[in-house]
Amino acid sequence: MANFRLETRTRSGAYLATLRYSNLQGEMYKGNKWSTIRWDMSLEDTRELTYSELYPGKTEVWMFRDDGLIFAGPIWDANISTKEAKFSCRAEGLASYFDRRRIEASWDSSLPLGQQAWNIVAASQALTDGNLFITQGTSVPGGAPSAHIKFAASELKMVSDALADLSEGDNGFDWEVTPNRVFNVYYPRLSGRANVRLEFGGNIRSYAVDINGKYAANNVVVQGADDSLSAAVVDTAKRAEYGLRHYVGSNTGLKSRAQLDAYAVQLLSLRRDTRIIPQLSVAAEGVNPFNGDIDYGQVARTVINDGWVQYDIDMRCSGYQFTVDKHGIETFVLFLNDLREVD
Repeated sequence: MANFRLETRTRSGAYLATLRYSNLQGEMYKGNKWSTIRWDMSLEDTRELTYSELYPGKTEVWMFRDDGLIFAGPIWDANISTKEAKFSCRAEGLASYFDRRRIEASWDSSLPLGQQAWNIVAASQALTDGNLFITQGTSVPGGAPSAHIKFAASELKMVSDALADLSEGDNGFDWEVTPNRVFNVYYPRLSGRANVRLEFGGNIRSYAVDINGKYAANNVVVQGADDSLSAAVVDTAKRAEYGLRHYVGSNTGLKSRAQLDAYAVQLLSLRRDTRIIPQLSVAAEGVNPFNGDIDYGQVARTVINDGWVQYDIDMRCSGYQFTVDKHGIETFVLFLNDLREVD
């Protein structure tokens, strides 16, 4: 059992109000997918609040667990229902601000990709009224990949899209904006072994597994800028196993044939087999991400021996869902992927 507290704050961190809440839940991620939390409040409790203390698009919510800050971000949505007598809110992590930030100047840089990512964030914060009070954290290590990235202001690229373009792929990196407003870049990607082994019948209480057979492809072509095309990249062994499966990728940010061919090879490596996506409901007393048992990017041995469903493989945590009841008791659902980087 843990003690959770929700506070509303300004972008600069000034305290506004402490919220009484119920039905606290959310999903926690890093990188190009934003963490999200949701909660309800009674209409009676919200009558004590003012617009300056809580208003979607203007105020943030900070979530504390046992007095440690574990989430911060803008409240984007609210729903007020007199029929249900409740006020429901949804907030996303600080990185979600980048969905509403356009890169206003043309970009031309050959620095390490992770440094370019921070420079784009810093340039956005330097715009009039653009300060998000985010600071640079981990520096880009020596040996991190560089690339010549160039795009015009007329492309109207959003900061979130630029960060996705820079960080994805075989030479990509993980990144986050921490609740303390620090922009961290991780290269190589976050990995390492989790502190737990996941096993159905043990710490896995229930599971759901999606198997996407249509995801597999063995003949890949990529379309780039000005309708340019890569060479077709083929996996003959997988073509014989699955039959011919075409896939056409698209990335208009790639200007050269060499870049297109490299991206086609990357997509083929991702798509040569079916995609397996398990969601595991776990016992919080044995697997608690908030206590460091498993985190984004970490690898855990995952064993499901249950009739037709047979897995005994390493899988990478891509995030998790949490729910907190009125007593502070937590439940978790882990989101896992196989060890390929999914496009």
